[in-house]
Amino acid sequence: MKKHLLLAFTIPLAASSCGRPARTAPETDPRGPAAAEHAHGEGESYSGAVEAQKWRLLTMQDEFGNYDPADRVKAKAQRTATVDHLEATDGGGIGNLSWVERGPDNIGGRTRALLIHPTIPSQMYAASVGGGVWRSDNAGASWYPLDEFMGHLVVSSLAFEPGNPDTIYAGTGEEIGGTSTWQLGGIDGEGIYRSTDAGATWQQLPATATWDSTNRIAIAPTGAYMLAATNGGLQRSIDGGASWSLVRAGNIFQVLVDPNNSARCVCSYRFGVDRIAFSTNGGATWTDAAGGLPGNERIEMAFAPSVGGRIYANAGDGQCWRSDDAGANWTLRSTGQAPASFYFYCNSVWVDPTNSDWVAFAGSTIWRSSDGGLTFTKISNGGSNLSTPHSDVHAFTSHPSYNGSTNRTVYVSTDGGVYRTNDIRNATTASGWARRDSNYRTVQYYGVAGHSSGKLAGGTQDNGSHMINMGSMNAVRYANADGANCQIDPTDPNFIWGAKQNSNIHRSTDGGLTSASMVQGHGETGQAGGGNFVAPLVGSRVTPDFIYTGARSLWRCMNAKAASPNWTAIKPPTSPPSPISAIAISPNSSSIVWVGHNNGRLFRTSNALTANPTWTEIDPGNQVPNSFITRILIDRNNATHALVARSGYVTDNLWRTTDNGATFTDVTGAGL
Repeated sequence: MKKHLLLAFTIPLAASSCGRPARTAPETDPRGPAAAEHAHGEGESYSGAVEAQKWRLLTMQDEFGNYDPADRVKAKAQRTATVDHLEATDGGGIGNLSWVERGPDNIGGRTRALLIHPTIPSQMYAASVGGGVWRSDNAGASWYPLDEFMGHLVVSSLAFEPGNPDTIYAGTGEEIGGTSTWQLGGIDGEGIYRSTDAGATWQQLPATATWDSTNRIAIAPTGAYMLAATNGGLQRSIDGGASWSLVRAGNIFQVLVDPNNSARCVCSYRFGVDRIAFSTNGGATWTDAAGGLPGNERIEMAFAPSVGGRIYANAGDGQCWRSDDAGANWTLRSTGQAPASFYFYCNSVWVDPTNSDWVAFAGSTIWRSSDGGLTFTKISNGGSNLSTPHSDVHAFTSHPSYNGSTNRTVYVSTDGGVYRTNDIRNATTASGWARRDSNYRTVQYYGVAGHSSGKLAGGTQDNGSHMINMGSMNAVRYANADGANCQIDPTDPNFIWGAKQNSNIHRSTDGGLTSASMVQGHGETGQAGGGNFVAPLVGSRVTPDFIYTGARSLWRCMNAKAASPNWTAIKPPTSPPSPISAIAISPNSSSIVWVGHNNGRLFRTSNALTANPTWTEIDPGNQVPNSFITRILIDRNNATHALVARSGYVTDNLWRTTDNGATFTDVTGAGL
């Protein structure tokens, strides 16, 4: 049987910079339990993004519940050195030239910003959180990546240099959302990168290297100054980004310059509550807006180019506000018209460049107003990869030649790539939208399984679970919501098992064309089940229809191919409960199973197929530090030998035992 090695891109954990405090995770959503009841997309709860970020943070923390950003920089440097070394070697048959890209070519991923060349509108740039900056030369019909080694591939903001669109600024990192507490696992950035050759090459602006995340970049139309909204405050530069000064404290989400008056600016920020501030001197000093629009959701704004000083704001909870004096004072236009929907994570505003009465607000869906925000009509349904824009809309971008009559083209950037309408004033939930993500390979995989036939199955961030057959770069989406880990039956690739968030297991019996829920008897699914957002799911190589998954308890299915598969809990929760983070089955025996938990505890059984397996806690001397267990690998030749990997950018995160876990040896060495 031919062997295949599979590499899957997961949610990127980009290297951060020195000088930032360690993060720690609270136990509950600070907005309270009611927030978790709002719907998101196709079944994910309102707090789904929060739970995903909390899980991501667990994979980075050490045994003390934090991580040192300096160690992440070292880890990135070590990885770069390793890749550079292996470029010159074959690597045992899996060298650089042995890899074949598998896609998908037809499903885009999370996109936070989009630029359109002002005089060549077919030339576009997209800011991808899962793969850097991408370019299209045919108005989004197809895309290609730019510098795939630009130094940091998590890009959340883009800006052209006024009058010179070949110079592009890209803000890295992604923490746009609620407070730093909500955005637990936001992806740290490395400041701003600049390209002076239309994106072919990129260089970091050194003065920004320690910035945690750059949420937005705004440049005065005259080019006299730049503003950067970062999680460490609002930064201002008057020398093209060579140096910066902090002009406003807080967690800054958005900053805008009035397109008609370079002296006027607005920003939205969080400092206890969400507020708006304005400037009348080009961002040098700032004043809180009257009333401040305080709230518990991120505020997004957009200027009305056709009316001087007019700005609309989406303050969450369906609140539409307007200012007619460049942000100094605000009036509530309506509330409840564009219903609350995930605004801390996805929130955007568009104003018609030619008529300020036409406005669009977006969260998980898009709502349009033709009377200046007094009333709204829903014009997209959300969901994943449907005929209208994907749930979670992050930005609107008007065509440069938009004139309100013969050209009404607007693009939207979403968690599922880029969409376009050729008539924003008449688009509906049923028509008027087109996906523009061909070859836009930016979807983020949590896990992928492969089969010797070349079939792949993987679970993705907010784009469901996919199947790709050998010979094709297009994915078939066969399950919705957030996908997670997958397993393919090695003897029959028609059987594919996968998971949505929080151990919601599903099964395909037709090779990944369709799937159905498979949770009969499983008592710990969903957030209430207490498991990880991305829970482990593993299958036995010896007995393919034996499947294990973990929440608080370890769950076993011994008839995974049957018409009515059923789950049984075979390991009780720990005390205090800690979710299961890793499961390993011996390659030679379905009876030998090892389990690792978020808190670092390790267990083993040699009779996993009995009604009540006997579990032994291993590592009695607590040699392996107690952090999140990321992987366990049992030796195929000797089941008493195993490797245990744990989280944290530290020097002792890989351990080996040769005596069934009685003792462990740190084998990380100098190179990991």
